[in-house]
Amino acid sequence: MKKITANDIDYNKSYSGYLWYSDESKPKIFNSDILQSSMLTTLPFILEGYLYCPDEGGVCINIKNIDGEYHIHQVNLSDTDQNQLERFSFLASAPFENIGIKKFKAIQYWKAEKDELCDGMEVLKPSWIVFEGFEYTTSHK
Repeated sequence: MKKITANDIDYNKSYSGYLWYSDESKPKIFNSDILQSSMLTTLPFILEGYLYCPDEGGVCINIKNIDGEYHIHQVNLSDTDQNQLERFSFLASAPFENIGIKKFKAIQYWKAEKDELCDGMEVLKPSWIVFEGFEYTTSHK
């Protein structure tokens, strides 16, 4: 996972996920949509955003606004050791379930690190989690 700026996002790709703006009561959902750089505005600002693009092995982008500054992180899954990845999903809550989203799909990366409690041997520890898309209810079109 690497920290990037809004200028580093590839705006020519299609993303699934969401951006939740500070002046909205529900998130803006993307379903294979093209982003625009103008979406990362100062006001209203994005509280949080999670985006996934399946192109080139998968690109995951996490966006958080902390104290008025965007913190954007990106993972290129094709550059990641696939043996260290664990895919899982978890149930969506309101307002997501109210708009046809049943589950969030995510990927967790486990990093080998030395552990003093294990006599200095390497153990796998959770390093980061990224968004990989939605699972929709059967009524979603």
